[in-house]
Amino acid sequence: MRFNVTIDDKQIPARYTGKTARLYREQFHKDIFETLSKISAAFFSEVARAQKDNLLDISNPAVLASVSMKVIGAQNLEELTWAAIAAENPNIPLPADWVDTVEDYQGFLLAATMVYHHMVGNVPLVESEDTTEEDEDKKK
Repeated sequence: MRFNVTIDDKQIPARYTGKTARLYREQFHKDIFETLSKISAAFFSEVARAQKDNLLDISNPAVLASVSMKVIGAQNLEELTWAAIAAENPNIPLPADWVDTVEDYQGFLLAATMVYHHMVGNVPLVESEDTTEEDEDKKK
């Protein structure tokens, strides 16, 4: 699956394929599926808790991104995003050097949460009303 990640106001191509998993394993000495599974369990647990306790409006994409950042953590977001971008861009610097080039780190983390959601199939998190109307028109 190919997608773009916006970092420092630039669209950067990325992908989640077998190559992504291999690069992640080679670079970080971890299995991407184990990482995604552990993160997903924590993420969905946190969302369920917030829903149950009416603590957060989880229909708000900004709130979901905030929960994602809290549960996933900066290091995992950096690693997953690097692997997805490296799979599409073979000339990307090593992870530490690459992260050092990011000017808007907070914006990067927000974009990186979407990389995670692409990988686990949660995208789109919120469908625009325009898209919904177009889809309904197509069904007619």
